[in-house]
Amino acid sequence: MEYLKLVYVGFAFPHHENTMGGYHHIASSLKYDYCVDCQTLYNQFSAKSSSVLAKMIRGINRILWGQHIAPWYLLRVLWLSITNKNLCFHVIYGENLIDDLFLRCVGRHKVVCTLHQPFEWFKKRPFWLNYLKRIDHIILMSEDEIVLFEEVTERKNVSFVPHGIRCDFYRLPLSYETKKDGSILMVGNWLRNFELANEVFCKLLEKNPNQIINVICSKENHKFFTNRNIHCFCGISDVELRELYWKSNVVFLPLLRFTANNALLEASACGCNIVIASEQIENSYLPHEFITILEPKFETCVSYLESINKSNANITLCNFVTNYYSWKNIANLTLKILNS
Repeated sequence: MEYLKLVYVGFAFPHHENTMGGYHHIASSLKYDYCVDCQTLYNQFSAKSSSVLAKMIRGINRILWGQHIAPWYLLRVLWLSITNKNLCFHVIYGENLIDDLFLRCVGRHKVVCTLHQPFEWFKKRPFWLNYLKRIDHIILMSEDEIVLFEEVTERKNVSFVPHGIRCDFYRLPLSYETKKDGSILMVGNWLRNFELANEVFCKLLEKNPNQIINVICSKENHKFFTNRNIHCFCGISDVELRELYWKSNVVFLPLLRFTANNALLEASACGCNIVIASEQIENSYLPHEFITILEPKFETCVSYLESINKSNANITLCNFVTNYYSWKNIANLTLKILNS
C-alpha cells in the first residue's frame, strides 16, 4: 500500500495576502505532497465587476455551479484523485471550498477539513450538516464545540487544533518590555461587538481625554466609532500593526466568540495585557490566569480598563504564546490528524 500523500487545498483571504496573518501560513511548516491553489478562484469570486458581461457570466455560473465562477481548481482535485491511490486532502477553509461537487471529485480519498465558523453558522445551513457527515475528520478552531459537531457526524472524528501565528515576527523584543505607552488597542472585524467597544471607548475618553485609543478594523466598520479621538486604522502593514501591539499596554477584545482569533494570539506574543468582553467563558487558547475575561457590560469594562496597570508588559503571556502557538507546533498537531 502506498504511503499517505497530503494535499493542501486553500487560498489566502485578500486581507491576508502578503501579510503575516492567515491560516494559509500552515503550508510553510507542514510538508504537503501536492498543492491545489484556489487563490485565483477566490480572488475572482470576490471581485465586484459591474459590467453587463461580468454579471451575465456570474449569473450563468451561479446556475451551473452554485457560485459566481466555475470552480476550475476541481479539475486538479479530480486529476489527483484519479492518478493517486492514497491521498488525504486538507481543506484549510472548509466553509469556502467544501461542496457536493468537491466531495464527489475527491472520491474515496480522505478529506480533513479545518473549519473556522462557529457551529451556529452550520446549523443555519442544512446542506452543510450533510457535508459534515461526509468529511472524514474535522478540525475546529474552538474546543468547546466538539460535542455539537460530533452529534451531527455521529462519530468521534472532531478535533481541536488552534490557529497559529508567526511568533518569530510578533514576539516582544527586550527593548519594549518597559516602553508600553498606556494606550488601548482593539484589532479585528470578525465576531466583534463594535457597539460595546464604541460605548466603552467614548466613556473612557470622557473621563480621560488624554487616553490613547487605537482601533484597527476594515473601513466599513469605522462607522461604529463616534468619537473623533478614537484613532481608526485600516490597511496598515504588518510592521505598523506590530509596532502598535508593542506600544500598547492593553488590547481590548469585545468578542462574540473566540473562534480563530488571530489578534488574541498576536497581541499576547507582543506582551499586551489582554482584556476580553464576552459571554463565552471558555476560550480554548489561553489559561485564564494570563488574561482577563469580563462580562460584556459597559460599566464593567470601563471600570476595569480604568484600573488596570498600564506600565508593564505581560511577559509571562508572551512566553507562553511563543512557546505553544508557532506554526511549526500547529503543523505538527495537524500532521498527526492527517496521518491518523
